[in-house]
Amino acid sequence: MQAAVLVDVDGKARRPWITWFTDCATNAITGVAVTLGDPSRESVLAALRSAVLREDPYGPFGGLPE
Repeated sequence: MQAAVLVDVDGKARRPWITWFTDCATNAITGVAVTLGDPSRESVLAALRSAVLREDPYGPFGGLPE
C-alpha cells in the first residue's frame, strides 16, 4: 500500500510504500517493509522472513500456518 504521507528524499517529496504481513489469529503485524520506490522482491521477502521467524528479535507472533 502506498502511504498517504510525503517524505523528503534528497529534496524531493515522495510517498513511501508499506508492505506488511499480519497474523490472522491475532491481527498482529508480524512483518513489515517500508520502501521509497515500488516494493521490490527483496523488500517483500524481507517482510515475509520477519513474519515467519519466531525467535528473538521477531516473535512471539507469526510462524508458518499448520
